[in-house]
Amino acid sequence: MLIDLVDVANGFPKHRIANISREDVKHTDMLPPDHIAGGHMEHDGELNKDYHHEAFLGTLVKEGKLEFDKMDGYRKLIDIFHKVDRSRNHLLEKEELRDWIHDRILDHYRKAKADSYNVFKKVDVDKDDQIKWYEYKATLVDMEPKRLKDANVSLESDKDGQFSKEVEHWYKADLDGNKILNSSEFLAFIHPEHNSRTLKAMVEDMMPNFDKNGDKKISLEEFTALPPGEVDPEEEALDKEYIAERAREFKEDIDQDGDGWVTMSELQKYLDPRHIQHAIREAQYLIRIADRNGDSKIGEQEMLTNYALFTGSTLANNARVLHDEF
Repeated sequence: MLIDLVDVANGFPKHRIANISREDVKHTDMLPPDHIAGGHMEHDGELNKDYHHEAFLGTLVKEGKLEFDKMDGYRKLIDIFHKVDRSRNHLLEKEELRDWIHDRILDHYRKAKADSYNVFKKVDVDKDDQIKWYEYKATLVDMEPKRLKDANVSLESDKDGQFSKEVEHWYKADLDGNKILNSSEFLAFIHPEHNSRTLKAMVEDMMPNFDKNGDKKISLEEFTALPPGEVDPEEEALDKEYIAERAREFKEDIDQDGDGWVTMSELQKYLDPRHIQHAIREAQYLIRIADRNGDSKIGEQEMLTNYALFTGSTLANNARVLHDEF
């Protein structure tokens, strides 16, 4: 009798098949991520704290080709220096940095595309080159898709439940409106920044978080506003740092025409990882921070001195490394 009440494939009670919760998800890597690797801003509107070294290193760390937590990290950084230094003059010029950074940002872009296609193939159980909602949801929880199909699990049934955010993304990525995603549409579902239409939709979703007066543009005051709630006196310094960091980002990277307002068009360019302007501005930023002698270039020692900036890591024996190398 109990067998009739339980999904034998994974132990789900049959009455719960139509009410799967987020706690049941076994493959969170198949959900649209909040983090945009190589992008300035996360999907939730927070600044990407890892942007600088993600832009400089691309996918090298994630692929296991670099491990900066070990003592030979500085030598690997110098190896990268020489790859960037196309002119072989032992100095990194703005154009060399720009081209390298743009290629590394595109590395993240290409990796996201490849990862999305691999997930698509796993979800497409019947191999018809398209994904139905019930197939996707079944794969998330390691369930036989037919079980969800038979239980009439659909976009409509899930639009107000715990997967409402994913349903909303699905509809926006469904470019032909047939409620089924092909591989290109699935990429837009997982990574909306990869498609101009879903990128625009992502910007439209973000705008109300910043644009509090509804004038379709963002002021510096709106962008730097602290999250609602009481200010904790003990966190006052962190709040000031938060405001200052967002103000710099607003003025230097997002407000491209410098008029003191960010339009939807400017925000869309800012969120598009393919835009060459990101690499230009990042090259200028790295030179401004790392250039100690004022020649508008970065030398080997200047790069090592700014080890954390370029790698997102710290080098405990930085002083000894500089002494040994130079």
